Amino acid sequence: STTEANGHAPTALDRLRARLAHWLCVLWLRDKLGLRHLRRAYTGGAALGPDVFRFFHALGVNLKQIYGQTEVAGISVLHRDDAIKYQTVGTALPETEIRLGDDGEILTRGPVVFQGYYHNDEATAEALVDGWLHSGDAGMFDDDGHLIVIDRKSDVMTLDDGTRFSPQFIENKLKFSPYVREAVVFGGGDYPYVTALITIDFPNCGKWAERRQIAYTTFPDLSQKQPVYELVREHVERTNRDLPGAARIRRFYQSPVMDERIVWIERKEASLAQPRDVIERVPHFCSGCPHNTSTRVPEGSHALGGIGCHYMATWMPDRETHTFTQMG
Repeated sequence: STTEANGHAPTALDRLRARLAHWLCVLWLRDKLGLRHLRRAYTGGAALGPDVFRFFHALGVNLKQIYGQTEVAGISVLHRDDAIKYQTVGTALPETEIRLGDDGEILTRGPVVFQGYYHNDEATAEALVDGWLHSGDAGMFDDDGHLIVIDRKSDVMTLDDGTRFSPQFIENKLKFSPYVREAVVFGGGDYPYVTALITIDFPNCGKWAERRQIAYTTFPDLSQKQPVYELVREHVERTNRDLPGAARIRRFYQSPVMDERIVWIERKEASLAQPRDVIERVPHFCSGCPHNTSTRVPEGSHALGGIGCHYMATWMPDRETHTFTQMG
């Protein structure tokens, strides 16, 4: 159960609730997903987000994570039935050693490690150093020795205080909300904080607004409603609770764009030291923004979502003045 997976013994009330949920809902949901008779399930590739992992365990699916690569015959780390932690990928297989390099890269040594690439000595020398396989992944260990895979080392961003964080990990946590359709996270460079660009999910947010009798006309109008802004902010704050202090989202920008145009701000572009270079790649949306009656942006600045809009982002050419929705 979820309680047991978190290291807490379930109470009698927990067991009663779980049994009722099993017969009234969970069993039939598993059956609908084709998982009713599944005894064990494993997931590999990119690390599964803890929220998704928790969801499947709440359904009673015995899901475990594995970690490895072709160069180690597939698997080097995995969860055991009695030691499943949502944030980790488990512990090393017998006779397999796992350690971290000086830069946080995951290194593997053992009989499962390959001998080299066929007719490619140069690539072999880069991957194998003193018997240790360099995975190209960044990771860390928790207090129980479980391995936590952060992200590909090339995709991990570093804040000015040296804190490393995975944009993809934070993005997946944000998109777990039914009210968030897309999220792009960036930071590092000259900026000591993590920032997020968020697009709301129009159908779900629309239904949420209708149930509360909040009138709106278009997607840009709905996305800039104060109650919707507060709804997204609550989810950002919940996401922050599961993140290290330095990696928490300090500012976010709520996009008035319904389509995927915001997605083509690629992560590497979003990490540029000059945010102006990123913003210039995004069209100046919503020129008729209802909030453009506020203080006008000085001439020569770059604005998103209307002039001086309170809920939008404004980047000044000198990079000294920038206004995002600030967290905390």
